[in-house]
Amino acid sequence: MTQKFRLDGNYKGSGLNNRGGKLEGEIEIADNLSFEGLVNDFGAETRKYVVQGHFRSEDGFDKMWFVKHPPKESRTNVAFYLRKESDGSLDGKYLGLWSTLPHKIEYSADYELFIARIDVAVCAIRDSAEINLHKI
Repeated sequence: MTQKFRLDGNYKGSGLNNRGGKLEGEIEIADNLSFEGLVNDFGAETRKYVVQGHFRSEDGFDKMWFVKHPPKESRTNVAFYLRKESDGSLDGKYLGLWSTLPHKIEYSADYELFIARIDVAVCAIRDSAEINLHKI
């Protein structure tokens, strides 16, 4: 069974990556806490994007990792890592980082490869992001 959530938020750019944008859309979260959905990115050259990611609760935080890519592509070089204090619900405001990665990756819900292998903190360009989730 999946749960639907409204996703909205923004990401800011600075330095070499002086771009930012606003995300709006919906995601469906599966029982294993992986998710996928469609969002509009009002700061990108292409408006519509697929987002794919995963949630995990650990160390008192709900953590959210996801990538975004155009609908006809499966690989991306943009990743987000955000978190909020755990309160028993996935609803709420997540704060964190987004980054352009040094190479393109492909998300796998089965193996969570980008979660295990990509650390946004080690990427050269890091910028802030804020995402709000609201259960529909």
